[in-house]
Amino acid sequence: MRAAQGGPPTHFREFRSAATLFGWPLYHVRYGTPPVDAPPVRGWVAVGDRATGLLFAMGNASCGLVSVGVVATGGLCVGGVAFGLVPMAAVALGVLPLGGAAFGMLSIGGFSAGWAGAVGGLAIARDFAAGGFAIAQHANDAIAHEWLAAWLPPWLFLTLLALIAVLSIVPALIFASRQRRHFKTP
Repeated sequence: MRAAQGGPPTHFREFRSAATLFGWPLYHVRYGTPPVDAPPVRGWVAVGDRATGLLFAMGNASCGLVSVGVVATGGLCVGGVAFGLVPMAAVALGVLPLGGAAFGMLSIGGFSAGWAGAVGGLAIARDFAAGGFAIAQHANDAIAHEWLAAWLPPWLFLTLLALIAVLSIVPALIFASRQRRHFKTP
C-alpha cells in the first residue's frame, strides 16, 4: 500500500550506494510505505515495492537477472506469477517454467503446457509429454520418456526446488532482520 496523497510516509527507509557502475547504483533498497509518486528502485541489486535490478531484484513487482517477487520477470524468477527464462511460480511462463500452471518451451507443473515438451499432472505439448494425463504426438511412451530424460536430467528438478527455497527464503530473512534493526525503538 502507498501512503495517502499528501500524507507523510510511515516507517519509510531508503538506502542507495554512492558508488555506481555504468550509471547504476550498486544497491538501492527501499522499505516501508513510500510516497505515492516514488519511482521504482533501480540498481545492480534492488529491493523495494517495485524493483529493477540488473543482477538481483526483490519486491512486489520485480525485474532482474535474478528476480523474486509477487510478479517477477527476468532470467531466473521466483514469485506468485513469473515470466522469464527459468520462471518458478504458481503461474510460470517462459523457456523452462516450473509451476502450478506452467507454460513454455519445456514446462514442468501440475498443469503443464509446453511447445516441445511438458511434464506434469496434466501435460500438453506438441511433441513430447509425460504425466498423469498426457497429450502430445508422443505421450507417455518410450520415445517421450527418452527425450524428456535427455532434456530434463534427474538432478535438474531437485536443483530447481533448492533454488526456489534459497531465493524465496534467504532474501526475506535478510530483509526482515535488517528491518527489525532499523525500527527498534530506543
